Amino acid sequence: MGGLFRFMASLSKNRNLTINTLTRHLPENLTQYIIYHELAHAKHGKKHNQTFWNTIRKKHPNHSALEKDLLAYWFLIQETETANQKLLEVLQKQHFHIKRILPHFPHKLIFSSRKKSLKCKPPR
Repeated sequence: MGGLFRFMASLSKNRNLTINTLTRHLPENLTQYIIYHELAHAKHGKKHNQTFWNTIRKKHPNHSALEKDLLAYWFLIQETETANQKLLEVLQKQHFHIKRILPHFPHKLIFSSRKKSLKCKPPR
């Protein structure tokens, strides 16, 4: 799980906290946990020793469940971002066609990563 945190957030030697922009898709309680986890490193160093986990448990006694949730959300976010990137590539290839069509097109475009297809959803 420690490697996963490097992708979500990190604390530099100069104590600069960097947070991956994809964390904006996480529930607030998970974002707060990530930040608290990284700030605990500022106090205890990079190691996940007993003192570190005692600090984590003070605010997040359910940290194991939170880390499992983070892992699940992270895979969902990655899948969504991959689908969004594929959609963007399709749209960029078809940019000149879409630019002409979209102002007159009230439908919502939906990209399915499983089916690797682009669908149009009619407006409500």
